[in-house]
Amino acid sequence: MKDLILITAYCPDNNRLEKLRILVNQLYNFKDEYDVMLISHTSVPVDIQNKVNVYLFDDKNIILTDHDLINKPWFDPNGGGQILSGFITSKNTHLAIYRMLIFGFSLAKNMGYKKVHQIEYDCEIINVDEFKDNSKLLDKYSSIYYIEKKKGIQRILFGSTQSFNIDKLPISLLKYDEVEIKNLIRNAYSKSPEVITQQIIHDNGNYISKSSDVLFEKGNKFATSNDDNGFNPWGVPYMDLNDNNYKFIVWNTTKDLVTYKIIVNDEKVININNVKKGTWVIKNLGEKIDVFKIITIEDDKIRDIFNLDNSEDKKLFRKISWRKISKQ
Repeated sequence: MKDLILITAYCPDNNRLEKLRILVNQLYNFKDEYDVMLISHTSVPVDIQNKVNVYLFDDKNIILTDHDLINKPWFDPNGGGQILSGFITSKNTHLAIYRMLIFGFSLAKNMGYKKVHQIEYDCEIINVDEFKDNSKLLDKYSSIYYIEKKKGIQRILFGSTQSFNIDKLPISLLKYDEVEIKNLIRNAYSKSPEVITQQIIHDNGNYISKSSDVLFEKGNKFATSNDDNGFNPWGVPYMDLNDNNYKFIVWNTTKDLVTYKIIVNDEKVININNVKKGTWVIKNLGEKIDVFKIITIEDDKIRDIFNLDNSEDKKLFRKISWRKISKQ
């Protein structure tokens, strides 16, 4: 039986839909070698459906917004302690992602597939040598994933693609239990789907990891939506537990240049100009007792308004965005 390529997708606009169309058309060139399953939280046109073997539409795209469930990526720019912030996304799509993965894996198992290569909709695949290599490795290993390495952040699973031996998948990737998944997220130090998926793979055992660099060596592209225009993710305020001051971090990961204006208490203005891609800046906004409102403006567009009128507002802010106490 052929290996299965499982595409997970959420394409609510033409831009993302076109990325999916490009990927499906590319994979159609390898239809004699691989079957393709597409599972999506948005409906897709018939021309795309007609070029995959299995199409599943699930309209329940659950977004988690409770403070103890939202994703809090972290960054340690100067060794002064990790900065964790839920304001980067203000949500967690973990449950929506796992609905697609679990439904796809369980359906694939029931259809008799033995090996699955999961990819996201915003990939471009012109060469399948990596899939072929993984298929051989899956005769020995249960799971294969990729590690993304960036300075200052945890070396974690690269979320765009993994490969699995379906018969060796853990029950947590075959049976959908919303309560159990929420509890898993709530009790995890990092709410990142990548970190939690990596832990599930490790707990299952018999895995192998590769550098994500190998994915790009033969012209393939992954996570192309990260290049789309929008706010730079790492432009957020946080509470520094080392000195109980509110601070603002800019780590430019997406734009050639980015500029911020932060307004504190409707009167104090702090400018951060022309931060180059790949660089970071931290600015102090004021002591905890003195700050009651923060407005952040990115490239002349209002991004966020934080009202910190009372102790409860400040406690909630602290739970969502903070810097850990340094061990230095």
